[in-house]
Amino acid sequence: MISEIFFSKEINNTKQQYIYEEDYLIYYLSKKLNSNGPSKDSELKQWIMELTEVTNINKKRFDIFLSHFNMSGSLYTIDENKKSILNKVSEFNSNFLFVSLEPQDRIYKHLCSFIVQQQIDLSSALPWMFALDKITSNKNQDYYSYLYFRSLYHFEKNYTQFDMCICNVNEEYKKLTIDFVFNDKLIVDIMFANGISTIKDLTDLSVPSLLVLFAINPEINLAILNELTVDFKSSYESKILSVFEKLSDKEQDIIALRNGFGCNKPMTLEEIGSKYNITRERIRQIEARGIKKICANLQLLNTVIASIYFNIIKPNEKYFTKQNLQEYINNQKISDILLLLISQTDSLIAYDEKLEIVFNKKVASLAEIEDELIDVFGDVILEDDLNVLNEFERKVVYLNYRLVNEKVYLKRGVPERKLTVNIVDDLFPNGYHISDDTAFSKIQAEYIRRYGVWDDGIIARSIATYLEKENFCQIDKGTYINRKYAVNIPSDLKDEIINYILEYQPTVFYESIFKHFKDRLEEIGINNYYYLKGIIDLDLPSEFNTKRNYIQVGTTTVTSSDNIRQYMRVFNSSFSIDDIRSRFEGVKDYTLYSILYSEANNGLIWLSTKKFIFIDKANISEVTLKKLDEFMHGLFETLGTNVMSSRKIFSRLMLTNKTLLEDLKIVDDQFSMFSLLKYLYGEKYYFSRPLISLDKNSDCDQETVVRDYVSKMDKFNFKQIKSYQSKLSLRGLYSYAEFMENMSDDFVQYNIDSMVRKEVLNIDDQFIKDFRNTFELIFSKFDCVDTRIFNGYMVLPQLDYKWNKYLLVGIIRTYFSDLYNVENTEIFYDKTDFIIRKIA
Repeated sequence: MISEIFFSKEINNTKQQYIYEEDYLIYYLSKKLNSNGPSKDSELKQWIMELTEVTNINKKRFDIFLSHFNMSGSLYTIDENKKSILNKVSEFNSNFLFVSLEPQDRIYKHLCSFIVQQQIDLSSALPWMFALDKITSNKNQDYYSYLYFRSLYHFEKNYTQFDMCICNVNEEYKKLTIDFVFNDKLIVDIMFANGISTIKDLTDLSVPSLLVLFAINPEINLAILNELTVDFKSSYESKILSVFEKLSDKEQDIIALRNGFGCNKPMTLEEIGSKYNITRERIRQIEARGIKKICANLQLLNTVIASIYFNIIKPNEKYFTKQNLQEYINNQKISDILLLLISQTDSLIAYDEKLEIVFNKKVASLAEIEDELIDVFGDVILEDDLNVLNEFERKVVYLNYRLVNEKVYLKRGVPERKLTVNIVDDLFPNGYHISDDTAFSKIQAEYIRRYGVWDDGIIARSIATYLEKENFCQIDKGTYINRKYAVNIPSDLKDEIINYILEYQPTVFYESIFKHFKDRLEEIGINNYYYLKGIIDLDLPSEFNTKRNYIQVGTTTVTSSDNIRQYMRVFNSSFSIDDIRSRFEGVKDYTLYSILYSEANNGLIWLSTKKFIFIDKANISEVTLKKLDEFMHGLFETLGTNVMSSRKIFSRLMLTNKTLLEDLKIVDDQFSMFSLLKYLYGEKYYFSRPLISLDKNSDCDQETVVRDYVSKMDKFNFKQIKSYQSKLSLRGLYSYAEFMENMSDDFVQYNIDSMVRKEVLNIDDQFIKDFRNTFELIFSKFDCVDTRIFNGYMVLPQLDYKWNKYLLVGIIRTYFSDLYNVENTEIFYDKTDFIIRKIA
């Protein structure tokens, strides 16, 4: 606030305006007194005049201003409090110099970490707040030193005032989102980044956090918060009326008649002109003048309008009707005036007079609201179905549909064949399988039920023709929808996809294309590779030959599987499943593993479930293989058994023939031992991991049996599996931790040894979106999540199951395996913790 010691004509508008503020003068003179010692009032006056370049000061106000300093005789000094604050300012100057040189993202991250603390140290937090402001305002060091001084000098006063305001915010204002209250983008962005989206969230912050947030303009923000402490219900009517009552009686009456106040029909200019016996042009002028007066005062009502909106709107809804507003206000006149005010304001809260709804343009435009309803209605609406629609929905229908045969509404511009095509859509909500011969009778029966008479001219082939004319395209495996509802791939993205195919020719999987461009494709609505195929095939160059699952370039005869096999052969040593995934992005693991399994007969050795090597790249000599054969034969005889595990063989080699084990080179555990032996002696022995038997009837694949058993269940745990194995006299699983991870495609782990089928969790798209956003925020601050120290479960979206480290890992493995990698800290399922890292 500009000090009252100055005359307005003395203020130089070309200078930094903050030097004329009362608090700055206190700061400036405190520094001068601290360095010069006790000084006369004339000296203080001279210092101010030199600083501000004024020639005259209001003496009466100046004498009052001097009360901010101690007086001893005829000399002025500063008290110990100001000296202490000035010392802290010196420390601030050094700290701020370094802080302001930090990168913007680091400054932002540090500031956010301070805001959410319950106990916040202003001296540590304020430099980061000021540094962030400096990036956009580029003010000088002296300005921020002054702000720091002011924050400490008025700390107790500001603390008390902010504490009182925040404790007394009226409940009706708490649903307001902060961007409707605060205009400072910097403050709004910081609050949103910390999950503070409503005034209710803001009231949960500590007062020191508020002092940091609002340190640049505390008076302005305090005034804003103070407005929110006024009783809302008892004040908003008078505020609304005050704007309308600024008009003359004639202006009020004409605007009321023109807008149909009191549930009356709006009158024309001619009708009102007849009433007043003046021309329609004069009526228009009076109305325009009145509206202009209203618009001049609308800024005063922005918070009121927003508060009413947020108190009426229901969760997940994008609008409310005129009737909803009237029921809330319960005063016809106030309601009519408010709707007029909303229709004239340029804020985000808007009113459409034709459809009579209030909506938030930030959430959805009017067109989006209409389109969303039309998408729900579809192209066809039966006359009888209008009875279940509300008044607003019926208006949307009358504006966007035409009545056909007195029985059905068709969206304008849609041909009547859509009646049949939409029945296909209704009977098959996930799309129509064009080769399904049984579908015709279902379509015919539904047509008769809905419209009464089936047109004999419509045969099965007619429906196929309708679909072709309606330009259906594939959106999922074997499923088709009308192409007009499908998305369009932007030309720049289309070009990038074609270049990608050329780069990885001769064969490229649709899955790989989808995975590589997944984020951008999902942004435009393509959420699987079948949909991608349905859209992109028509736009590919003529030399691209499209197959069922992949694209071939030119005249090549290399199949997609051959391409993967050839790539595996590129490696001169071992390779991993991730190596293949990185080359063939998006291709399902079962496809890759199917090829890996098929290559076992061609010399592929499984070193683990994720690491492999071809036998001819292993550099194992024939002598070594012969010694291994002799060792195996001798071991069966020595043990006197027909069955032994690869663990037993590996352990015996470690104990009795470590040289042979070293010569095998690729064998470093029982898993790789089993894989090598199975390749070498697949015809000699019977293999069922981890067992090797002389008798093919001695055992069976235990894990397959267990998988078949649990696949029929909604939930399972280790105890159930142990009981089942006991009943069937099966041995234990090779690794229960690995078994749970292998089951993550269909099940989600939710405690130490239990999994639940993912369909039972009822996880929807909103949960996926909220979880993704939350984890993105977490990883904007941390490099990894270690469940041994992680305590942020309370910020995760709500589920029917209580959050714990196992459920967190289960959700990530099942739904976000393409975004995050999970590492076990131990090999045993009941002892391990987990480290989650983001996939680059």
